[in-house]
Amino acid sequence: LNATDIRGQTAGHGAVIKNAVTGLITLIQVAKDKNISFDLNRTSSSGRTMLYEASGRGYEQIVKVLLCAGGRRDDVLAIEEKEKNDSLINGNSDDGNPDEKEDKLICKNGDVNGLNFDAVPTIIEKSKLPIDIEASTAAMGTLKKPELGTAMCAAACNGRINCLEILLQCNANVNALSTDKRSPLFLASEGGHLKCVRSILKFRPPNHENYEEEKIEAEKNNLKRMENNTVNMEKQFPFSVDIDLQGDSGKTPLFIAAENGHVAIANSLVNAGCAVSLPTSLNKTPLYMASEQGHTEIVRILLTRSSSDDVMKTTNYGTTALFIAQRHGHKAIATMITNFCSNHMKQAVQKASFHSNGAKVSAKFQKEYGLEVTGQINEALIKTMNLSIE
Repeated sequence: LNATDIRGQTAGHGAVIKNAVTGLITLIQVAKDKNISFDLNRTSSSGRTMLYEASGRGYEQIVKVLLCAGGRRDDVLAIEEKEKNDSLINGNSDDGNPDEKEDKLICKNGDVNGLNFDAVPTIIEKSKLPIDIEASTAAMGTLKKPELGTAMCAAACNGRINCLEILLQCNANVNALSTDKRSPLFLASEGGHLKCVRSILKFRPPNHENYEEEKIEAEKNNLKRMENNTVNMEKQFPFSVDIDLQGDSGKTPLFIAAENGHVAIANSLVNAGCAVSLPTSLNKTPLYMASEQGHTEIVRILLTRSSSDDVMKTTNYGTTALFIAQRHGHKAIATMITNFCSNHMKQAVQKASFHSNGAKVSAKFQKEYGLEVTGQINEALIKTMNLSIE
């Protein structure tokens, strides 16, 4: 059962990749009946486990089967109960005909209807090491060809909301990293997967005051676990999500959302308390990147949580958000920033009108925005500053 092909994939990997639920359950049942070893944590040559492959492809039923077989049946049944209750609350329960409530294991298209997870055999008991939901492919990747990391990273990257929520409820590490240090929140923000972002923030809300304490406590418990050699004890991680976790280049989830123009995601992250002025390795802020790309609505959102100092931060090239907006012809954004800094407009315009090498911006820019130097913030800007976020 653990024999591999040239790519290091077992029969279990094959069943998972093809979403063959019946085939996977059959393999698990044979391993149980014959008392044969069937390694659910076996990795392919690229370091991918069966759980990773299922999560990245969005095969919700496969994920649940693997968790049941891997000693996490209680978690799966709790998730099933929650889904059932949510369905009743939303009025989506389907009573149907009692005579038609048989468990149909698999349909023609490979979907599962009414799968009874109590019937899925467990081949890893609680007393032994359960299925590893934190197995990471990061060690197998390089910066030129990065790997996503854990099953949660794969689900977040591909927008597989159902699989992501299952892993979250199984207390998977929400701050796990890929090869290039991208977290699940970063990957979801980068891909524009709003539901995944909201789900992460809902299940694991950020706790700015206690996050470091959570991290230290988890590290102490894990060290104690290693000293006592208690392999059946699960590794602990901070419960809260680190919303300002920076990747290799210093980019945060908010920065990547601003860069890619994901307005709703930027809204959610700003509301959650993301640092709006955290710079990258080149000292570029989310506001700078949104201004450069011309994402007007994101600039509006960021200005509601920014100070004048945040707005006038310079990059390693000596440029500001105001300068880059004017340079790329984003007049609406330049006007917004100018109005925002109206109380300090003389200094702001003078500073933003020159590149670090002394090059002066267009006279037209000086003429248009110089007129607003002494002006007060108009009603439209007040509405902007009081922008209601969802």
